[in-house]
Amino acid sequence: MTETSARSLEGRLRSDIDKSGYYPALVFDSLSTALASEAVLDYVVHHEATFDGRDELRRHVTVLALTPTRLVVGHTDEHPPDETTERPYATSSTEAVRLERVDSVVVTRVVSEPAKYVSGGPVHEVV
Repeated sequence: MTETSARSLEGRLRSDIDKSGYYPALVFDSLSTALASEAVLDYVVHHEATFDGRDELRRHVTVLALTPTRLVVGHTDEHPPDETTERPYATSSTEAVRLERVDSVVVTRVVSEPAKYVSGGPVHEVV
């Protein structure tokens, strides 16, 4: 990968994190710390909104970044005020896994009316 294409990919990664609209500075800074100076070969940004037990909207974002030697997984959650703080807060965690240590992948598929599912049919996800 050339230096120009690496910068272009990093720019697209930053743009996709920004487009998620979910604390982009925090998400990018957390990921950048874990990446150090290693180039990103490819990435996925996944933003998801869910409702908590009090029917309040909660968001979280996961970023997977592939480098020549590692898979870096970043995950950022928002939290309501609790016993530790009276203000809403966010947590942002990263994990770096050496590629030589990756030996399995789990894939979950959710479909509506599975008895009627036809191979290649639509997959359903509630967000």
